[in-house]
Amino acid sequence: VLKADVLGSLEAITGQLEKMRNPEVGAAVIGKGLGNINESDVLRAEGAGGVVMGFNVVATREAEILARDKNVQIHLYKVIYHLFDEVKKRLQTLLPAEVIRTDLGKLEVLGVFHSDKSGQVVGGRVTDGKLVPAASIVVYRSGEPVGEGHIVQLQLGKSETKEVRSGQECGMKVKCKTGIQIGDVIEAFMEERKEKKLEFTE
Repeated sequence: VLKADVLGSLEAITGQLEKMRNPEVGAAVIGKGLGNINESDVLRAEGAGGVVMGFNVVATREAEILARDKNVQIHLYKVIYHLFDEVKKRLQTLLPAEVIRTDLGKLEVLGVFHSDKSGQVVGGRVTDGKLVPAASIVVYRSGEPVGEGHIVQLQLGKSETKEVRSGQECGMKVKCKTGIQIGDVIEAFMEERKEKKLEFTE
């Protein structure tokens, strides 16, 4: 909800906010007007889950009290670019991170040894790629995904290892809610969350 002191300022701010959008996030003006921020402005913002922004205006005492009661934020600005910077910052926090998945390798389960609260211990042969500790996993049974989790520890022979490559047999401790069975295929991958840069389409 946007309030300003004069029409020229209101139109300039509204015009700029309408440009602040990309395919995933954008600024929507759900109400606007001239003069000080009042109770109806606060209620309108509450109904839409928004905030009230004022340029060269103040909020009435009643509006401040209502905003506290309704948990609605009121932001006041004297410099127009400070208002735009705040909107950009809010949109950046709403922009979902890009999740980059990197497939690592696959293991065929040849033996199931024991299971407890700390995880399941299985043995198998890496049939493709490689496995590393902390990798995420998907468990497949008869070609269908039946569970997911992550690798806790890898072991070659009696020694803990940081990597097992295709063709090698290993022991593996995994965290997975699904009970792993002989014949299951475990697919390992890593995911990286990368923050997107906010860019606006003209």
